[in-house]
Amino acid sequence: MPVPEPRLLLLGDAAHRTADRCGVSIDESKAALDRAFREHSLVPFDSYGASINDWEFTTIDWDGNSITRAGSSVTYTAEGVCVVTDHLDDWIAQAGRPPVVAALPETWTWRQAIVWVVWRDDELIKLCEEGTLRYAERASDRIRAGLRPAGSEQELRTLLRAGRIKARGHREGETVAEIIKREDWPEWAGFPSGWVENDLTFNAGEMRRVLPYIPEAARPAELIQAPDWLAETYSRRGRRMSQLRRFRDYQHRRRGWLSFEEIVDWCARTPGTLRRDEALRAQAYADLRDAMLAGDFGPGARSRVLYFHPESDAVENRLRLAPGGLRTWLDFYGADNPVITTEILSRCWLPRDLCRNWFERQGIAWPAAFDLPGVRRVSTAHREPSVAGPDKISMRSAPTPEIHKAITAAYDNAETGSAKPPNLKEIIKPVQEILSVQGYKASGSQIQKLADAPKHKSRRRPVGKTVASEMRRNSK
Repeated sequence: MPVPEPRLLLLGDAAHRTADRCGVSIDESKAALDRAFREHSLVPFDSYGASINDWEFTTIDWDGNSITRAGSSVTYTAEGVCVVTDHLDDWIAQAGRPPVVAALPETWTWRQAIVWVVWRDDELIKLCEEGTLRYAERASDRIRAGLRPAGSEQELRTLLRAGRIKARGHREGETVAEIIKREDWPEWAGFPSGWVENDLTFNAGEMRRVLPYIPEAARPAELIQAPDWLAETYSRRGRRMSQLRRFRDYQHRRRGWLSFEEIVDWCARTPGTLRRDEALRAQAYADLRDAMLAGDFGPGARSRVLYFHPESDAVENRLRLAPGGLRTWLDFYGADNPVITTEILSRCWLPRDLCRNWFERQGIAWPAAFDLPGVRRVSTAHREPSVAGPDKISMRSAPTPEIHKAITAAYDNAETGSAKPPNLKEIIKPVQEILSVQGYKASGSQIQKLADAPKHKSRRRPVGKTVASEMRRNSK
């Protein structure tokens, strides 16, 4: 005669039942149940039969089958806490898969490593493989349900610089992973010189040993006030990255602009092989940096260097990188800080004619790969590049708010470079440049009409006033 299932299971028994049925470890089972309780997808009861719904400042004692809530003035412990067996089985069945994913990848990407450091959550780790937006939306839901962070990205950087966690890099064309030296890691942001995010992997087991799971009740009590920020941030970043990819693809076909990253990669090539000389790469970045500071690529606000940041906030939306802006970053970070290379110079683009002039000054043979396909090389050196980012077929008419933003950015660029603010005739070209990178187009008359709005008009010189007249008046 079969033994009947108990109607109620104490917490410890519920954890073992979940582990056995889902094929996961007991620690993973406890973590999944802890999360289910706090999201109210599974409700436990105390020894008096009262449901437990308030999970703020609570700690679960799995061995003692109790839950302790430490309030500001009183601490309360509920003993003999249990779950209804049928409810537990329904929860496992409704999940459609084990509530905790046991077969996680042996290696994690950079994004997965960050997710583990911040959230210590297997479900979110798995969602990273399925798409960043899906991960962000689920993370926002979990934050609304009370999920609190357990660490920060800076904690991972500290461990990498201390050598307690090792990142491995996979270079294109090579099968052997290379352990990245701890001293190569920047302290605050960016990646080691010569490496990008997609090159890096982490040993999942090592990450779990060094950064073990922290129960949500033991994490800092502060909740994130705006849980939707994560999904919104990833959505904006996705749109921005799509714009940059279109620009990159277009320039690879048209060769109007060349990225610093591509220029230094060519300079670092070892002839006849796929290898790159990292010393030559670093020297090329340094030479480009010095040329920018010397004004070789345009002085002040007339700089012709494009700078693209993956975040589309107001500060980074400035299209041109002037020598003064680069000098500010150098003073803040230091010339030898890898952030200068990984976060700034690697995101810069240069017109082909200026790039060719730079190659000539350096005494480097101009590579045919940088010429426009099908065009005689004699005609490519002096052709003015087009700023248009995406293909013209994919260009959309810019919404009015986007044009206003571009006009504001154009005046910000002039102000940063201490240049004369453009008048109604001069404003057309810089605004069209900014819009084209974002995949938009706008006519000159439309830009001039919107630029005549009071908020933009106040940023121009009054009618009749010129730079020359002001200089004459100041000299008297």
